[in-house]
Amino acid sequence: MGVVATLGLSVALPAQSVVRGVVTAPRGAVAGAQVVLEPISVAAAVTDSAGRFQLAAGAGGRLRLMVRAIGYFPISRSLILATDDTIQLALELQPNAQELNAVVVEGERRDWASEEFETRRRAGFGRFFPREVLAEQEHSTVTNALRRSAGIQFVKRPVDCGGGWAAAGGRSGAIERQPWMSCINGVPFPKACYFNVFLDGLPVWVHGTAEPPNLDAYNVAALEAIEVYRSAAEAPILFQRSRSTCGVVVLWTRRPGSA
Repeated sequence: MGVVATLGLSVALPAQSVVRGVVTAPRGAVAGAQVVLEPISVAAAVTDSAGRFQLAAGAGGRLRLMVRAIGYFPISRSLILATDDTIQLALELQPNAQELNAVVVEGERRDWASEEFETRRRAGFGRFFPREVLAEQEHSTVTNALRRSAGIQFVKRPVDCGGGWAAAGGRSGAIERQPWMSCINGVPFPKACYFNVFLDGLPVWVHGTAEPPNLDAYNVAALEAIEVYRSAAEAPILFQRSRSTCGVVVLWTRRPGSA
């Protein structure tokens, strides 16, 4: 287990447009929601335990904010950001519990495909955790389920950023330092070579955009499979992003009606 100490130093970040906010539902904050600024790969984040998120939008411009969470209808907002602008949003999701069994291939989400998963596993790259393996960790956390995967480390997220653990890696176990890390409250965040995170084929966090998500915000019992690639070169083209060389974690949610 790799832990990076957080130094009590402020981090000077380059001037940029910022979108921050909170995602709620009728019963309270929504943790683990996917928040994406499109066009895709501009910025992405996952809400913390209080439903908060922050996205760096570079020079701004005309953008669309998409919010998705399991069990809720997705929502979108059109935004116009000036250079160095900051927008604060309050977004409310509506439950979609009655529709879950009928939602199979809606929007941009990719269906779980066992044949594709097995093809990638037979290729000999990465580490694979199918449902039968995850079932042994049904009541544990995602990070505990992945600790047997060589080449992946877990960096403790600051409590002020929601706590939990993020996946990272580095040569010979060393964690590479990066200059851009800062969490939603401005608290210095551990600098590491963090893995990109995908959920059902969609990027929910891309290295260099914002603080990496807490993997333990996802429930092992709700996952069909997990794929781990220790570097971008090891990952299939489907999960590669030009801005990162640090590896990939791919989470697949359970199919409706699966045992």
